[in-house]
Amino acid sequence: MRDVQQVLNDLKALAQQRNAGHDVSHHQTQLIAELKEHGIVASVAAPPAAQPPALSQAQLEAAVRSVFAGRGGSRFTTDETAEFMKALESGQAQYAPTSSQPKATLAGVMTKALAEATPSAGGYLVPVEVSNEVMQLVRARISVMQMGPRVLNVAKELDLPAVALGTTAAFVQENARIPVSEPQFSLTPKLKPLQLAALSPVSNRLLHDAQTVPEFEEIIRSDLADAVANRADLAYLQGLGGGTEPLGLRNVSGINVVNLDPTTAPTLLDFRKVVATLRSRNCPFVKPGWIMHPDVLSWLEQQTDTDGHRLLDGEDLSLDAAGTSGTFLGFRFQTTTRIPTNLTVSSTPGCTYALFGDFNEVWIGEQEGLRLDASDTASYVQTVEGEDVHIHAFQFEQTLFKARTAVDICLRRPEWMVAMEGVKVS
Repeated sequence: MRDVQQVLNDLKALAQQRNAGHDVSHHQTQLIAELKEHGIVASVAAPPAAQPPALSQAQLEAAVRSVFAGRGGSRFTTDETAEFMKALESGQAQYAPTSSQPKATLAGVMTKALAEATPSAGGYLVPVEVSNEVMQLVRARISVMQMGPRVLNVAKELDLPAVALGTTAAFVQENARIPVSEPQFSLTPKLKPLQLAALSPVSNRLLHDAQTVPEFEEIIRSDLADAVANRADLAYLQGLGGGTEPLGLRNVSGINVVNLDPTTAPTLLDFRKVVATLRSRNCPFVKPGWIMHPDVLSWLEQQTDTDGHRLLDGEDLSLDAAGTSGTFLGFRFQTTTRIPTNLTVSSTPGCTYALFGDFNEVWIGEQEGLRLDASDTASYVQTVEGEDVHIHAFQFEQTLFKARTAVDICLRRPEWMVAMEGVKVS
């Protein structure tokens, strides 16, 4: 986003072009949009009987900056930029602040909190709107979340019912009694969200710069989102359970396992057999898809069909613009580096795995969204050369951001998930 000074310069040039008879309506619309992004607007009052002397360019810019600074970045309303500038130059403009508040930022949290000196216990609570935006970044970085699982708000824990034995039908003779059968339900593993937390120290200088450079704010948010997303995705895929982390899809009891020979490269037929495995289980294929390592995708890009055509040239494989997802064998896929490529299978190192299943049966429980706390006086422990070192944020001019959530995952119908093991593509 450009600063106010640049927009003011363009406004001045725009007024000159308009006075020369040029059509500037398109550029005017763009400049109006930029002003709104900065939160700047004005309403034009009726001209007074006597015209005051026009303001100089320096006075004009100073007037806009003073109003902008005085509102702390909040908005004041306008419809026509050209009319506003003309009226401002002649001293006819009146500013009408609205009740709209500036968008909250992580950098603004500490600036405001320190100014007001109102810390809560252990630091400052980051506004919910910022926490929600970071949580959206987290979800966008988790491969399992990209496959469309069911996401539930879970207060404490949740049992998920499944039909163990359904209602049956029978042919009956005329006037004969119709046999009665009742569905029997079983409970799958509970959704019991476990706490997931990350601690990120940020220099106060970076926070200060982030107030005027939006890119720095994005860096801070992305760093927090990456930390939470990486750990959550790893747990969703291959967590060991046991009460310390969720039980990952790969380790759920009852899923189908297709073991390949790791001493030979897989074939396209091997992947088709994985799909056939779910068909044989009467899978409805509501949200079917693959999750694999990017190396597997790179290998698939080099493969050809029975006619010698590359898979990418046909309908078997297609990529999105980013090249990290697309469709394979007609089903959506997502890649993630959270799947390891250094597994040893039957004494063969360098193996990986892929998952294929109906992700409509994957349930993710979230207890409280994402909570962000900040403190510039807390301390943290960092391991340096095997030794735990206590670092005080106040001494090192840092602010600590703590991201905390609680999540869990379960597979309601394990028979509709396949783990393809022993994949050797390198």
